[in-house]
Amino acid sequence: MYLGKTYVANNLVYDNGGRGIHCFLADNVIIVNNTCYKNCQSPAIDDGELTAYVSDGISFINNISLPDVGIAPMDIYNASNIYVDHNLWASNSSLANPLGTNATTSSANFVLPSSNPLLADFHLQANSTAINAGTHSQAPSTDKDGNIRFTLDSIDIGCYEYQNTTSVENINENAVSIFPNPNNGIFTIILNNTHKIEIETYNLLGELIFKTTSADQQTTLNLSSNPKGIYFVRTIDSNKNITNNKIIIQ
Repeated sequence: MYLGKTYVANNLVYDNGGRGIHCFLADNVIIVNNTCYKNCQSPAIDDGELTAYVSDGISFINNISLPDVGIAPMDIYNASNIYVDHNLWASNSSLANPLGTNATTSSANFVLPSSNPLLADFHLQANSTAINAGTHSQAPSTDKDGNIRFTLDSIDIGCYEYQNTTSVENINENAVSIFPNPNNGIFTIILNNTHKIEIETYNLLGELIFKTTSADQQTTLNLSSNPKGIYFVRTIDSNKNITNNKIIIQ
């Protein structure tokens, strides 16, 4: 038996063919404050985002698991001494094996969940149920961005600790705002302290459906010919700063 310990923390794992985080023939592993999103894309792997197989002494703490349709957020097989606590099963919670203690079963409310790395932003929005839902036990002192986790009461679940400036609901002097949102496909982009931007719009599949360049502080786009649904607007300013926003066409 392996007497040492392995610590797996603050990882963002998404859109892989294999599982999110998998323990096989492993002992004494602490898996804490990770975010897993729609892995198991290979048709040969359909068991779980977080798994422990033929393993002993595995802890799953403060993790967000959002698997694809039919995939369990958590699964174990022939494993012993498994500790599962304070995790957020953001989909398919009924398939979790085990559900664990102090589990949260609701939407994670990421800023921009996507399998497209150009768009994906798995920071937490202000209404995320992951905020202050975690435990200090075994948790890292900082998050994936290096932000301090520990507060007087509790910490967040997942690889990112919520920061006001990471939410698309917060606008600062360098931000891009979009209105109205939701809209009928016609909307205006407002820029602050930016002279020229590239504007790209993607659908939920990550396909680029529109691209333009603007030097105006206000730019109105017309995407009303596209189907109703959720889209992502990506802007790149003259200093190569990138902003991602979600819009809803109704």
